[in-house]
Amino acid sequence: MTVFSGVLRAGPADAPGTAAAGGHLRWTSDVPHVYAALGDDEVTASLLLRYPRR
Repeated sequence: MTVFSGVLRAGPADAPGTAAAGGHLRWTSDVPHVYAALGDDEVTASLLLRYPRR
């Protein structure tokens, strides 16, 4: 997930990461995960999902 504005906490529910504008987060999405804006600013971000061939 790439963050364009604000501060985002996202990732696995048991260990989410934090990223601000210009940063990114990466995790395996086959586990429970969360998304939350931190602070008063709105978060704008882009989420890319990659599905490997099996």
